[in-house]
Amino acid sequence: MSKIFSTTGLGSLNCSGNATIAGDLKVTGTTDITGATNSTGNITGNLTGNVTGDVTGNVTIPASTAPASASDNGQPGQIAWDANFIYVCVATNTWKRAALSSWE
Repeated sequence: MSKIFSTTGLGSLNCSGNATIAGDLKVTGTTDITGATNSTGNITGNLTGNVTGDVTGNVTIPASTAPASASDNGQPGQIAWDANFIYVCVATNTWKRAALSSWE
């Protein structure tokens, strides 16, 4: 038997061990997930932090401000793009870029 609950007005919800959620999970506000997490389905919205593991499906990198120079501010792993290049920050304040071209 499943139980439906809400933590509205109660503060935080802490779970130790395993938690299984069948159906939709809606989280409003900031959520911190610590430890290994497997997610199947769509994640819509902003994801801040590090993602380690495999991603299957589409990843959209939102439009961003491309670095003005190879030594512009940046952290390793950041990716930016514009109409002509894809930029990757390979070390603190160190960017590399690859040219984009059309093909048929």
